[in-house]
Amino acid sequence: MTEPPLFQQQREIWRAFRQAVAERRLTERNATQRWQTEQREADRTLERVLNEAKKRRDQEESKTTQKYQKALQDASNERDRIQLQAKQALQQTEDEIQTRYQSERRQANLALERAKKEAQERRTREESEAQERYDAEVKAAEEAWDKARRLAEEKKGQAEKSWGQCQSRLGEAELPLHQWIPDEIPQASADEVLGDADPPQALEQSLETVERASRAVHNAVDDLLRWRETWRRRRNWAIGLAIVTCFVVLIGMSIRSAQIQEMNRQATATAFYPTYVAMVTSTAQAEATATAEAQATATAQARATATAQARATATAQAQATATVQAILAARPSSKVVTVFANKDWQETGMFVLEGESIRIKYLNGKWSWACCDPSSFVDAGGIAQAINYSDNVIMNCAHAALIAQIANSRLCIRNYFYQKMSLSGWLELRINDRVIGDNSSNGIVVIIEVGK
Repeated sequence: MTEPPLFQQQREIWRAFRQAVAERRLTERNATQRWQTEQREADRTLERVLNEAKKRRDQEESKTTQKYQKALQDASNERDRIQLQAKQALQQTEDEIQTRYQSERRQANLALERAKKEAQERRTREESEAQERYDAEVKAAEEAWDKARRLAEEKKGQAEKSWGQCQSRLGEAELPLHQWIPDEIPQASADEVLGDADPPQALEQSLETVERASRAVHNAVDDLLRWRETWRRRRNWAIGLAIVTCFVVLIGMSIRSAQIQEMNRQATATAFYPTYVAMVTSTAQAEATATAEAQATATAQARATATAQARATATAQAQATATVQAILAARPSSKVVTVFANKDWQETGMFVLEGESIRIKYLNGKWSWACCDPSSFVDAGGIAQAINYSDNVIMNCAHAALIAQIANSRLCIRNYFYQKMSLSGWLELRINDRVIGDNSSNGIVVIIEVGK
C-alpha cells in the first residue's frame, strides 16, 4: 500500500529538519572549540605581552632610578657648592662690615674727641670773656659807688656847714620855735624810699631839697630875728628849728643810704647774673653740641651697619633664591625611590616648597625590622598593632612603617600619604625603627609626586 504524498512530504521535511539540527549542533560544537582555542591563544598572548610590559617597566624603572639618582647627586653637589659660595660671600661681607665699622668707629672717636676739645676751648674762652665782663661791670659799679659816696660826703659837709651857720645865728636870739616844730614827721613817699635808676642823682636832688629847706629855715630865722622877741622864744625857735633840721637831714641821709645800698646790690646782681647765665648757657651749648655730634656719629655708624647688614641679607636671600630656583628647575614632578631598612634618614632629592602638595605612594617591596625573624617582613604600612613601640622614631605611628622628614618636621607616611605642606625643605625617608642595626638590607619602592 502506497503512502499518501502528503505523508511522504512530511517525512522529507522532518528528515531535513533533523539534518539541519544535526548540522547546527555540529557547527556550534566546532565554533565552541574554535572559540576556546582562540581564547587560550589570546590568554597566552596577553600573558606574553604582560610579561614583556613588566620587563620593559622594570627596565624603565631601573633607568629612571639611575637617572634620578644621578640628578640627585648633581643637585646635591650643586647645593653644596652654592652653600659654600654663600658662606664665603657672607664671611667676606662680614669681614668688610667689621673693617668698615672699625674704621668708622675710629673716625667717630676722633671726631668726638675733636668736638669735645673745641667745646672745651669754646667754653674756656666764653668763661674768660664772661669773667672779664663781670670784672668790668663790678669795677664800674665800684666806681659809681665811690662817686656817690664822695658826693654824699660833700653834701654832708655842706649840710654840716649850713647847720653850723644856723647854730651861730640861733645863738644870737632866743625864739619860741615850738610853734614851728611839727607834731609828727610826714611819711616818706615810695619815690623817696625807692629812688630812681640813678642813686647819685637822686641823692643830689634829696640834698638840694634839704638845702632849700635849710635856706627857708634861715630866711624864717632872719625874719624872726627882725621881730626881736624875747630870748626864750628865740631859743625855743632855734631848738625846734635845729630839731626839725636834724630830723630832715637824718631822714634824707637814711633814705639815700638805703637807696644806695639797694642800687649797689641790684648793680652787683645785674652785673653777675648775665655773666652766670652766659657761663651756664655756653656750657650747656658746648655739651649739647658734643652730644649732638656724638649722636650724629652713632647714628651714622648705625646706619652704615644696618646698610651693610641689609646688603648682606639681600645677597644671601638672592643666593638662596637662586639656589632654590636651580633646585626646582632640576627637580622632576615625580620620582621613584628605594628606601632601605638598615639606613638612617635617606635623601630623596625632592625639595618641597611651602604651599605645594606632596603625594607618596607605596609600590612594592618588603623590609624587615628583625633580620632573624622571617615573619618580620612587612610593607610600608608596618605593624599597625605597635603604634607606640619603644623603638619608634615617631609615636602614634605603626612600627616599621615608612616615615618622612621635612625641615625637622616628621610625618607618618605608611602606604599612602597626601598633604599640602606648610613649610619648605628637603624630603627624607626612613623606617620607623630607631634601632636599625638588626634590620635587613631590603628596601621598599615608593613613588613621590610634588605639585601645586
